[in-house]
Amino acid sequence: MHGKPIGLICLFCLLIGALTTRQLVAQDCNNNGVPDVQDIDPADPDGNGEVSLDDNNDNIPDECQFKTVVERVVPCGSIYIPQDFVANNTLTSVFVFNRNLELVGEIYENQIRYGGGTISPTLDGRLLVSDWTGDRIQILDPNGIASPQLINTGGLNGAHGAVVNEEGQFIVNSYLSDSIKLYAPNGDYLQNIGANIEDPQCLAIDRAGNLFVGNRNNGNGFIAMFDENLNHVQNFGQGLFNPHPTDMAFGLNGILYVAAPDQVLKFAPGGIFIGSIVHPGMQPHGLAFDETGTLWVTETSGTNIFRFDSNEVFIDENTLDFASAGGTGNVIHGLMFRSGSADDCNNNQIGDSCEIADGLVDDCNDNGIPDSCDVAAVDCNGNGIPDECDEDCNLDGVADDCQLTGNDCNANNVPDDCELDCNGNGIPDDCDIANCAMGDTSCSDCDGNGALDVCELSPVNLGSIRFDGLNDYVRIPRQALLEPDAITVELWARLDGIQSRNTKLVRKTLNNLPGYSIAADFNNARRMRFDCDSSVVDTQTHDAYVGSWHHFAGTYEDGTARFFVDGELVSTSIAASGPLSHSASDLYIAAGLPSSDTSEYFKGELDEVRIWNRARTPEEIAADYQRVINPNADGLIGSWRFETGSGQQVVDDSPNALNGTFGFGTFNEGADPQWATIAAPTIVNDCNNNGRLDSCDVAGDANGDDILDLADLSSFVDAVLAGSGCAFHDVNVDGSIDGRDVPLFTALLLQ
Repeated sequence: MHGKPIGLICLFCLLIGALTTRQLVAQDCNNNGVPDVQDIDPADPDGNGEVSLDDNNDNIPDECQFKTVVERVVPCGSIYIPQDFVANNTLTSVFVFNRNLELVGEIYENQIRYGGGTISPTLDGRLLVSDWTGDRIQILDPNGIASPQLINTGGLNGAHGAVVNEEGQFIVNSYLSDSIKLYAPNGDYLQNIGANIEDPQCLAIDRAGNLFVGNRNNGNGFIAMFDENLNHVQNFGQGLFNPHPTDMAFGLNGILYVAAPDQVLKFAPGGIFIGSIVHPGMQPHGLAFDETGTLWVTETSGTNIFRFDSNEVFIDENTLDFASAGGTGNVIHGLMFRSGSADDCNNNQIGDSCEIADGLVDDCNDNGIPDSCDVAAVDCNGNGIPDECDEDCNLDGVADDCQLTGNDCNANNVPDDCELDCNGNGIPDDCDIANCAMGDTSCSDCDGNGALDVCELSPVNLGSIRFDGLNDYVRIPRQALLEPDAITVELWARLDGIQSRNTKLVRKTLNNLPGYSIAADFNNARRMRFDCDSSVVDTQTHDAYVGSWHHFAGTYEDGTARFFVDGELVSTSIAASGPLSHSASDLYIAAGLPSSDTSEYFKGELDEVRIWNRARTPEEIAADYQRVINPNADGLIGSWRFETGSGQQVVDDSPNALNGTFGFGTFNEGADPQWATIAAPTIVNDCNNNGRLDSCDVAGDANGDDILDLADLSSFVDAVLAGSGCAFHDVNVDGSIDGRDVPLFTALLLQ
């Protein structure tokens, strides 16, 4: 009778033991094999010689909770100080100092405003800087590379300090609306909190995620404490600040330090005032701790910094040199240390971020990891350089010298697909030439200049298209090929008089949406221009181009747009970034369609319209603008030469066959332009269209059959009488076609 109860009791004890063990394991947040309750016990019951801090007395080791700013400070990290031009809210910069307070750099030069308030880092080390005048927070890259991200929605009024919580959300003081505002990590507005807030000046977050807001309160300042869910907990410190707090920071010891005009006050957890730091001449305004626990204090007026060690003993006072800033009356308020990871991937007792910052190791891809730690996964050639940073001409993520097998026909250690291949046959041109069979004009180099003849040929230009400026246009249906990330658009144009308002020569965009165009006007300014994600405008009015042929070209790549006239760069704009944006539109030539604005039609002739999927270099533009381009040229999307001379179809000479039509369809209509026999003045080096450079033709061989005979006589006579012709007509090669060529032509003919 007694066995069963005893067995049940033993089983119950085992279950309790198992559950207790599970609970303890589940409460080992730092995974060090020691239950949290023992980790934080000062008696060190586990005997491992280590005791974790628990500053907020929640029985959870502090290292498992939100890290304070000071714990993210990079030991070698720079100091960031935006200079405050209080008098006139002038545009300013963020100045970068080293730990010796020497000015070492300047980022966002004259691009930002700063009107005081806490300077804090985001979780990824960017800077939160207040723009009081602009009612916004500027999120700045510590290297000054990326454009500022802005937080300015939700009725933000008088931005004066911001911090980031553990979830990456932004908490911002809205001074003039007596509130704080919460924003999502992407900057979207979430919530407004106005209770217990009055003229908020500064912000701080402790290890547990509690928020502290320093309020001016019309000169009777206090600190409002909120929990991690932004529920109000308590107010404290009222009457101590004389008159109000200006900045706050938590030290390594978990104490809250608060700057006031004549002292730095200290508060223990729970808002208990425990003392202050004073020093002769010090009028505190901004606070920051470095990784050693040293306190750095800026002053209310002037450019001095006071430093106190971790025991609050005064170290020194320094005046910062802002020589590069210029102006007078400049002061500093907030300051921030560079923050980042304390990882040490190579276990050499030096933080990765410090090794990189000090130039001790390379970080070619700027991912914060030394290359020596990066290469373990991706270093195909074992040269110690991550593949993504190694020579990679085709940008496929694989180092070039790992792709040479069967892909280096000329043995120059460059993959074939990165070599010049002007005819697009997949074989580098020099290999084409070296292995060319006798008589094969597709790979010949008759003049021995290292370039394929087929890529140098520029045959006779036979015609163009005339547009009436009323309703004529050419339409090329939308294709994905016409929407590249980078682009070159080029054409020849002969303007028949001053063009009307907003006249377009080429347009592929919907109204007020992304795309690209070459225009002769914008709002009656009469300047040629190339519009894409940036706009680049000619330096003179298009009046200068009326009545004669001129070449216009626009290029765009990764934020930079350029405009060329007759092969020369005339304007550059850098106003965007990333790949070119597009909208769902057909490509129109000589019209601003699909806009219904009748003023946007072009009047005159157009010829040799070309679009490329890359930004051609200024050197390429200059070399080729007068030439007819090989239709297989690298990157050529479409080449509309307007040579057909009849019919409704406009042929694309490129292999992509992006053919267009006069007007909207293949039927005759009022929107049809006219074929013209005048043509752009392109260079002609294959007069007889025999597929070979004139300079390589047999002297006098007009019909290109490689034989000088009576069949060539008529052409030669016509050229001499006209005083002009092709290179092979200049038989004596003196640069002129005239009677002096007749004797030699006759002698050659009689041979």
